[in-house]
Amino acid sequence: VVVTVAHTGNNYNSVGEFLEGVKIAESVVCNVQPVTGNELMMLPEGDRSRDVLNMWTKTLLTTENIVTRGGKDYEVNNVEGWYGYYKCRLIGRSPA
Repeated sequence: VVVTVAHTGNNYNSVGEFLEGVKIAESVVCNVQPVTGNELMMLPEGDRSRDVLNMWTKTLLTTENIVTRGGKDYEVNNVEGWYGYYKCRLIGRSPA
């Protein structure tokens, strides 16, 4: 599956001008699966009713990233190394 990962960072425009705090989006190849019942029970009670997924990727993400999958935004809640990949827990964002 390919998802879009957004983060805020510094960048340069086409004429070389420095741009601070620009929202940057990139495509990331990953495997997305639902969390297990045990993993769900380990979450704070308020997060258990939200859409929670596990994502494995070779791209290092941080908890500052926002992942878009199927038009829905997810917060990266946790990242851990997993046999040459990164296992990320995604929690669906509440509508604004």
